[in-house]
Amino acid sequence: MTHRAALCLATTIIFAVPVVRALLWHPLSISEVTLSEKFARVSGLAHVHTTYSDGSGTLEDVQLAAAASNADFLIVTDHNTLSGKAKEGYNDTGLLTIIGSEISINEGHILAVGLPVQPYRFSADGLDTLEDIHGSHGLAFAAHPEHPRNGLRWTGWELPGDWGIEVVNGDTQWRTAGLINLVFSTLMYPFNPTYALLRLMSRPSALQAWDQTLHTRHTTALAGADAHGPQQIAGPLRLPLPSYKTLFGLVKNHVLIDQPLSGSAVPDIDAILNALRQGRSYIGIDGLASADRFYFVAESEGRTGTMGETFAPANDLLLKAGGALPAAAIVRLLRNGQEVAASPPPLELSTSETGVYRIEVDLPGWPIPWILSNPIYIFGEQTQNKRAQASRMPDPIERQAAIILDNFETGTTFETVSDETSTVNSLTTTPGSGPDGSFAAHIDFELGTPTPDNPSPFASLVSNGTRNLSSFQGLVFSVKSDRTYRFTLQLRDKNTRAPEQREIWSASVKSTATWTQVTLPFSRLRSVSPQTDGRFDPDATEAIVFLVDLGGVAPGTAGTIWIDNLGVY
Repeated sequence: MTHRAALCLATTIIFAVPVVRALLWHPLSISEVTLSEKFARVSGLAHVHTTYSDGSGTLEDVQLAAAASNADFLIVTDHNTLSGKAKEGYNDTGLLTIIGSEISINEGHILAVGLPVQPYRFSADGLDTLEDIHGSHGLAFAAHPEHPRNGLRWTGWELPGDWGIEVVNGDTQWRTAGLINLVFSTLMYPFNPTYALLRLMSRPSALQAWDQTLHTRHTTALAGADAHGPQQIAGPLRLPLPSYKTLFGLVKNHVLIDQPLSGSAVPDIDAILNALRQGRSYIGIDGLASADRFYFVAESEGRTGTMGETFAPANDLLLKAGGALPAAAIVRLLRNGQEVAASPPPLELSTSETGVYRIEVDLPGWPIPWILSNPIYIFGEQTQNKRAQASRMPDPIERQAAIILDNFETGTTFETVSDETSTVNSLTTTPGSGPDGSFAAHIDFELGTPTPDNPSPFASLVSNGTRNLSSFQGLVFSVKSDRTYRFTLQLRDKNTRAPEQREIWSASVKSTATWTQVTLPFSRLRSVSPQTDGRFDPDATEAIVFLVDLGGVAPGTAGTIWIDNLGVY
């Protein structure tokens, strides 16, 4: 055999072996087990994109693919929009669609669900966004927290509140699989799409960060497909993989709800989101084997509870995990992220030790756990209270003004300014409109539509003039609007390294239909020109601006915002 022939034969074998393996592979069979429990089980998909943002499939395309994967529910999270909200609910296939959004913030991306359509746009500030989500009784999850790309990787680990973590993310999985695995999986895809994509999956690196967060507070884990459908490469050319249907068959969120789905959208959505909020769910890699009949429970003093629940430590406390699992499965029990027991199913362990207990189920030959459970928590009352406090949003800062810069009573240095596409009032103050019947400044605005000549419509209330605010920590003012908005407060300081030698420092402000006092520390301000010195200079303040623009509201929005009693503390 010639050298060339030998090389050709070796190459053929190298590529033929994985193809044959793909043709022969099928999901593992599971044992037949009858579960006796008080919950109904539903499974579903999260983090899915459609043509409302950067997905290639319409909402209807995605719904058909989800129904074909036997999902009970689908959580759609297009980027920074709730455009599909009107189509939320059940469709003809019996699938329940829940419309959320993937919100871009300075700290990464947040998956938000359970939100009403808002008259404002979310701030880029993580704390503001979490406050808005929790204020709407929604759920928040840190998206693709260990993404390899800067800007997508989560950096908001210190943000407060009861937000969960997308522990398994489809996009992160394939991006970290390595070039060789991607090549071989692409070759296998036409022969066995599910197997080809499963080969790209590895143990999520986000598990370590999840365990660290669990040390402090309750944190629900979620699996996200991060599905965009076949993507355009160049011009009309599309990469025909991975399809929504194939992705939807890989990983599901299995949720335990109090009653079977009723077929009525509102109570059924509430039931699923409430269970996710509590952590009464687990992640299953259903492409490897059907994961719909797993259990993890705790028994103590006549009480039986499941994932998401908290127990007081007791001598008779028993943890149990099992279900309908493949014969070769190994059930691993972790306490505070460290393995404390492992066995073929079922696993049982008596313990009186406090901690966060969760389950991983491994299948031989696969690096990613087949099942990742949410935890059962075992803590005494004092620790439970401390952890509950760690899950709460902080109270608003309240300070009294040391000096009033402008009460808008006898003239003002503020004037209204807008671009050519927007309209704004000419008179800055009006009598009787303040919180105590006094004068107040106001912006009557109608925001324009972006054009090539005016890409950034705005309306504003501006005071130019040098101020030395170095003796103070922040601003205090009262605000009210005809409905809820988000607008921007800017302080501009002198900086020779900034455009036009002025650096712009901004923070988002929320206004409602009732007068609210806002306390804004200077430390909350962020520069819009981060390439400068990165330091706000209060002694060189040259302008104070209240700005309505596309960062807070949509083009064409019209309304009124009142400002009064602007001071410093």
